[in-house]
Amino acid sequence: MNYETEVVPKQGKCHSEGAERLKNPLIRSEKWMLHFVQHDRQDFLDSLSSADKMARRNVSFTEGLFYHIYNRGVGRQNIFLTRDNYDFVLRKVSLYSEDLAVRVIAFCLMPNHYHFLLRQVGAQSAGLLVQRVFNSYTKAFNRLYSRSGTLFESPFKAKMVERNEYLGHLCWYIHMNPVAAGLVRNIEEWLYSNFLECVGKRNLWAFDPEFIADLFGSPSGYEEFVRSYEVTARRDQKLKEYFLDE
Repeated sequence: MNYETEVVPKQGKCHSEGAERLKNPLIRSEKWMLHFVQHDRQDFLDSLSSADKMARRNVSFTEGLFYHIYNRGVGRQNIFLTRDNYDFVLRKVSLYSEDLAVRVIAFCLMPNHYHFLLRQVGAQSAGLLVQRVFNSYTKAFNRLYSRSGTLFESPFKAKMVERNEYLGHLCWYIHMNPVAAGLVRNIEEWLYSNFLECVGKRNLWAFDPEFIADLFGSPSGYEEFVRSYEVTARRDQKLKEYFLDE
């Protein structure tokens, strides 16, 4: 899959500039990495600060586009209580993503919320993946714990990724959640994301190796990007306000 032309439709200058950047060989160089981390990050964070207001359940899902989908437990309560709970969802994601032709780019399941970055490949809505997974999970969770009613505070929120240069930042943001929440010290210690798949250290849950190769050159390229990002992010306390529930 070639992300030089298929990330977003060209709708003005910002999209054409993003496409040119992806075509530029500097994308996999140290110089590009430094620029990406230090200069594009604030634009990305500014977009996150308003994303909650802009995200709607009735977002238009379109073939070929990327979507950030997220939600959290009702009353901010935990939605995952055991490892089996996490594994149930991850198995469903792997199963339904194949059935619906939805590419799972990045995800992270947190104790009381989740994040997914998805690419819709076919006519089936990317949102349908999340809907099916968590409808099934809520029913199973309620049966297991003898409860009833909704598990989540609202229908899931979805935001189309409008600028292709945000994709790397968004992968980092999703995978960094457990570190930002203080659940683990190092990003690879959290078992319920596909970070380890993306950097080539595990082959268990859904991920898109083609995306990693196209955007970062290799799994090690993505790991280098995350490490570079992590060094600057640890010094930037303002980043914490952009995470969903910390």
